[in-house]
Amino acid sequence: MYELFVPSMDKGHDAIIILPSSEYATEALEGAIFEYGHLPADGDETAEKWALQRREGWREPRGLSAYSKAGDYKDLYVYFDAADTSSPVNVVATKAFRCYGLDGNPARFDWKEIRGPAVVIRVEPPMVVTVVDMRHSSVFHPTISIREMVETLQYFEKRSARKVAKRRDALRAGQYVSKILTPGAKGSLFFASNSGTPENPKIELTISHEQ
Repeated sequence: MYELFVPSMDKGHDAIIILPSSEYATEALEGAIFEYGHLPADGDETAEKWALQRREGWREPRGLSAYSKAGDYKDLYVYFDAADTSSPVNVVATKAFRCYGLDGNPARFDWKEIRGPAVVIRVEPPMVVTVVDMRHSSVFHPTISIREMVETLQYFEKRSARKVAKRRDALRAGQYVSKILTPGAKGSLFFASNSGTPENPKIELTISHEQ
């Protein structure tokens, strides 16, 4: 059995759990989404997967990168049991989080559906680095409210999460290029991209030009 915490709809949480559902009515979604208080606080992906194996009995915890309704970067990371073949299909989670392959792989879809619950956390945006400082490329909101998740699931009810992700990825890439090529900047400009997973980023720096 899950230990579910029933908080205010607007309170932010470090992690939430979405129980299997195929209903998009607000009341139904609010009844399927709860605070999840059982992930380790250090944000280590291996430790989080181990916690899900130990507590939930998941055989193969895997992660998915995804966008929230208002996300301008891949701001969500979603865990589910990829080995689960018997639990009910989590229709709302599958539809909203079908953006990329397992572990954020953008090249291929190597999963079909989410069965059973999904555990969702927020991830930090990529970093932009210059000779002056290093900062997040977007505003970082570390927690997720149940209301935000309800609105995200409803947003993707009649939209393709994959198409939305491609469009936002392209828009973000264009914004990065614009920042890099903006004249008048002092010193060498560097662009930081994350080629790792959201939980374990591998930051690559590219020198754009000097002034």
